[in-house]
Amino acid sequence: MRQVLILVAALGFATSAALAAEVDPAPFRPYASSLIDRLAVGTERLAATVNAGDLEGAKEAWIAARIGWERGETFLAAYFPEADEAIDTWPDAAAGFHALEPLLFGAGDLEDAKPLAAALLADVGRLQSRFAEQTFDAQGLIDGLAGIAFEIGSAKATGGESPFAGTSLNDMQDNLRGIEALYALSFAPALEAQDPVLHRRIVERMMDLGAALAVPSIADLDQSRVMALSERLAGDLQEAAGKLDLEEPALGG
Repeated sequence: MRQVLILVAALGFATSAALAAEVDPAPFRPYASSLIDRLAVGTERLAATVNAGDLEGAKEAWIAARIGWERGETFLAAYFPEADEAIDTWPDAAAGFHALEPLLFGAGDLEDAKPLAAALLADVGRLQSRFAEQTFDAQGLIDGLAGIAFEIGSAKATGGESPFAGTSLNDMQDNLRGIEALYALSFAPALEAQDPVLHRRIVERMMDLGAALAVPSIADLDQSRVMALSERLAGDLQEAAGKLDLEEPALGG
């Protein structure tokens, strides 16, 4: 009898260990790479248009570069915290996108924007170099996934991330697109096999959050609903981590 129990325990451990192994980060890397490329190209255009004195072009480049960043926040803060601090600090930013934002979209001050754009370009270049050497793992990706899902409601739903550019709503929508991509590419197959009910619930949560964010402007956003949906999605992703033999991601830290 004791031998049977030992065998059952061993099989249970093997099954549990296999679950984490089934979460394959590799399919996500090409998508992540495309986001870094988009960020880099957008930042190059931003610096070039600022230096050329093209205010409207600089605004367009700023918005375009932000798409790559916001969709990549599922992994950027978790794996590259120094880059996150340099590139995307808000609301009291001394550097990065949000230091440039009031100069471009508020004051129209291209002269003061020049050194900030150059510094941002250099920071993105360093991020590119580090990204090329970075390996992803299931734990880091689930941490980033749950973290940004929670942040949409806890920090961004009030509309304060990009107030001068008027793109705070876009920021959240792009965050969600990044969440959907990372989940589909790296976690959905393993979780659907392990717990199809939880998998379906996560998909439904993402759909509901997408619908809540599909409004004409930030003024039309139901902040309470977005906060609630964001928290529920993050909680479900915490539960998914346990189902996949991963540590539960911390939220709001």
